[in-house]
Formats: sequence, C-alpha cells, structure tokens
Amino acid sequence: MFTKGANGEPAVLPGARIVLRGLITKETESDTQGAFAIDGLPPGTYEIEANAPGLYAALAVEVRAGTSSTVPVEMHVAAVTSPTSPQLTRLKAMDCAFSRKVHHA
Repeated sequence: MFTKGANGEPAVLPGARIVLRGLITKETESDTQGAFAIDGLPPGTYEIEANAPGLYAALAVEVRAGTSSTVPVEMHVAAVTSPTSPQLTRLKAMDCAFSRKVHHA
C-alpha cells in the first residue's frame, strides 16, 4: 500500500484495511512497511479494496494456481460526493463499531 508524498515519491501506508473479494472474501491489514499477504486463494479474479483514513483504492487482480503475485496498490484521496454516499455511511458505521469496542474494553 502506498500513496504519493508531497514530493511525488511513494510513501508507504501501514495499517490500511484490505478486503479481497472474489470466489471467497478475505480481510487483512497492511504491515509497518505497507505490505500485506493473503495466502490460500483459489484461482480466479478478485477485487482488492483498500481503505485508510481519507484514502481509498480498488483494483482487480487475477490469481493463478501455483504462483504468487506482487500487486502495487496506490491509494488516492477518497472522494465523497454527498453526505449520504454509501462510502461515507460505511465509514461512519466502522467508526461507531470501533467506538463501541473501545468503550466496552
């Protein structure tokens, strides 16, 4: 996971939430170097969706049997078109879920 810094150089994004959807759905988080790995996927086409505060990326990737792939995921500023957009609603729901966990911990 990376984005472009002010100088145009890539900047890694640790802690981004990654969801892989296809024949199966898996979720993970990028590590301190902005990397992530998801093993044991059946061959097929998957969509990678990545979210970090204020950033978003989505792209499709083909998974083939017996190979591993390195997929650079560049995140961009998340566009919010209206206060009731599905993306904003989902982010608000995630914030509420996180808040509940913190208060009950």
